[in-house]
Amino acid sequence: MLGNAKIETATFLAIGNELLVGRTQEKNLQSLARFLNPRGINIVEARLILDRQTEIRKAARTLSRRADFLFTSGGIGPTHDDITSAAIAAEFGCPLEISESHLEQLSAFHKTRGESMNEARLKMVRLPRGAEAIDNPVSIAPGFRIENVYVLAGVPQVFKAMLDSLADKIVGGVARLSETIHTSLYESEFAEQLALLQQEYPESEIGSYPRLQGDKTDKKSTISVKKTVATNWKNAIVVSDTEQKRLSELVQKLHIMLKKSKV
Repeated sequence: MLGNAKIETATFLAIGNELLVGRTQEKNLQSLARFLNPRGINIVEARLILDRQTEIRKAARTLSRRADFLFTSGGIGPTHDDITSAAIAAEFGCPLEISESHLEQLSAFHKTRGESMNEARLKMVRLPRGAEAIDNPVSIAPGFRIENVYVLAGVPQVFKAMLDSLADKIVGGVARLSETIHTSLYESEFAEQLALLQQEYPESEIGSYPRLQGDKTDKKSTISVKKTVATNWKNAIVVSDTEQKRLSELVQKLHIMLKKSKV
């Protein structure tokens, strides 16, 4: 809660041995942040864990209690190590059952490819009793929601498509506004003054992000920003707030602070 503006919170749980041995790069957190931030939902914790039922159950219960939403990725495919659905179902006391409507859709999908249903494919349409299915426009096999836990696929393209299908169903809080100021100063030249500004504006978020020499990329923020660009900038100072008036006031003081720091 910041001021009188309600900020919803979310946690993220990425599941898969491949993520922890470096075989696969985790990419879904970025997609999730870009989906949630404009909806006034802030991610407060993210974890990567192994494909182990006890670990999944423990993490899911802990993270679902910590925030308004928990999103998981991975472990809902057809192979023996895809155990997320079973683990979540067990933790919330809901037996897995075949979703007849999704069985029909998945059967039709594979039929168009000259394939038939088998036990592995049936596994992907077993959902916890009472869970709400999450559509999968890419490969049909659904994810699901149970209480405040949203269980999605791990493949980035499918994860994002599932998120997009939730666009009208996720109701958040007040979205944070953001602005970015680029400066040619080094962080050590304004660090103390920046800390004082943060103390003066505790409701705002202020972050400094240095650019390495030779790095000409300006990576997109996860939230909409306005930019004041300096030639050969060395640092980007990102400020955000739920109130435009306070944000504008802070940005003005940042410009004054940076100007004085050049002297």
